[in-house]
Amino acid sequence: MWWLMALLIFEPLSQSKLGIHLIGHYTEGAKKIIAAGPRVIKVLDPQANNQMVETMRDYKRRYPKGIVVMSERHRGHEGLGANATSSL
Repeated sequence: MWWLMALLIFEPLSQSKLGIHLIGHYTEGAKKIIAAGPRVIKVLDPQANNQMVETMRDYKRRYPKGIVVMSERHRGHEGLGANATSSL
């Protein structure tokens, strides 16, 4: 019976292949897009911004099967001559 309740509570994901890439603020426009139920949302640097954490929680609360991709902004600056393998 719990699965019936879950079906009634959770909203279906959109059939659209379009998503949203969120950077910085959970604006009214972003809230409308999240409400439309994209299959995937991408969030830049969520640990540095409480609004991005709120966005992810809101999305996963509505769409538990939706996908959240998080990317971290690197704070340091690597010059053109930097050795990429030494940073691994």
